[in-house]
Amino acid sequence: MAAPSNDHILIDKKDGILTITFNRAAQGNAIRLEMYGTIANALTSAATDDEVEVVIITGKGKFFSTGADVSEAAERVMKGEGLDELEPSFRKYPVALTAAMIAFPKVLVAAVNGPVIGYPAAQLGLYDLVFVSDTATYQVPLLHLGLAPEGCASFTLQRTVGRALANDLLITGRTLSAPEMVAAGIASRIFPQATFHQDVVAAVAAGCSASAPSSLLASKALIQDTYRERIIAQNEKETVQLIKQFASGEPMDRFAKKFMEIRKASKKEANKPASKL
Repeated sequence: MAAPSNDHILIDKKDGILTITFNRAAQGNAIRLEMYGTIANALTSAATDDEVEVVIITGKGKFFSTGADVSEAAERVMKGEGLDELEPSFRKYPVALTAAMIAFPKVLVAAVNGPVIGYPAAQLGLYDLVFVSDTATYQVPLLHLGLAPEGCASFTLQRTVGRALANDLLITGRTLSAPEMVAAGIASRIFPQATFHQDVVAAVAAGCSASAPSSLLASKALIQDTYRERIIAQNEKETVQLIKQFASGEPMDRFAKKFMEIRKASKKEANKPASKL
C-alpha cells in the first residue's frame, strides 16, 4: 500500500511505478520540513510493497525544486529558535530522507522537469537514473547560504563529475544547463518539456518490463555495495558539519536575508501597474 499524499506531496501508484511529486508549484516546489518526512515514509513503504518496482520523484509545474523553503527557516529564526530546536528537526527530516534514499533497494528515478537547486540538486547522485527536461538547470549554491555540502554531495558529486567541476559547482554556485548536466554525467537523457513525464514513464516502463525484477534488485545492490558504507558515513559527516554551520548562526542569518529579498521582490511585483493593451 502506498503512503498517503498530502497538499505538498502527491503520491500515485500505477503499473508498478510509484510517482512522488513536489506539489508547491507557486513556490517553486520549495521544500518544507514535513515534506522530507513524507517522501522518506513513502520510500520506506515502497521498499516492501510488492506492487512497486520503481519510484519516480518529480515536480509539478516549471520547477523540480528550488530547495529548502527559506521562508520557513526565516520564520524559525524570528521565533527565536536556537540550535537545540533546529538540530533534532534537521536530523528527523532532511538527514532522514537522505538515509532513506541510500537504503532504498529498488530503482529510484529523478525526473527533473525544470530547475533543481540546493539540497535536491545535491541529492541527484543518490538516484539510479536521472532524466531531465530540456528546460532543466542544476545549481548547488549551498556555500552561499552558509551551509556545507549535504545529500552526500561531498562524495557523490566529485565521484560523478570529477574534483575540478565538483569544486566549481559548490564554490561558485555555477548553473548547468540540461545538455551540460548530461555531458557532466549528472543526468543520462534529455526529453522535451512538452512530453517529459510521458517520455520518462515510457523509458522506465520499457526498461523494467524487459528486465527480471530479481535482476533489477541484484544489479542495484551489487553496484551500491561498492560504495554504500562510504555514503552512509558521509551522510553523518555532512550532518555533523552542517550542525556546526548552524551553530555559527551564519545559515539562519543568510536564510533570513534571502527571505526578506524574496518578500521585497514579491511586493514590488504586486505593486507593479498592470500593462495596458
